[in-house]
Amino acid sequence: MFRRTLKLLQKTVQIEFSKNVDYYQILKVSKINATSKEIKDSFKNLSKNCHPDLFPNDEQKYEEFQKLNEAHEVLSNEENKRLYDEFWSREEILRVLEF
Repeated sequence: MFRRTLKLLQKTVQIEFSKNVDYYQILKVSKINATSKEIKDSFKNLSKNCHPDLFPNDEQKYEEFQKLNEAHEVLSNEENKRLYDEFWSREEILRVLEF
């Protein structure tokens, strides 16, 4: 019974992120040692310059905010951040092997 319950509680983690987009660069934080606080603070500070509530008719600012939000959603969740980091590690290895 206990094992079945565990199997029912298991879930597949699925995240979607844009290929060839560096979320660390978008949020202007270190790829190597960015803490969750740094990610959160950077998102808050950068979003002040493009938040749709502050710039309601500016499409460019809206798109910039969307990119910030996507980066924040992935990097602020530890599991998603780990998956994203693993994905980019594999991409880097494949890129090196292609040359």
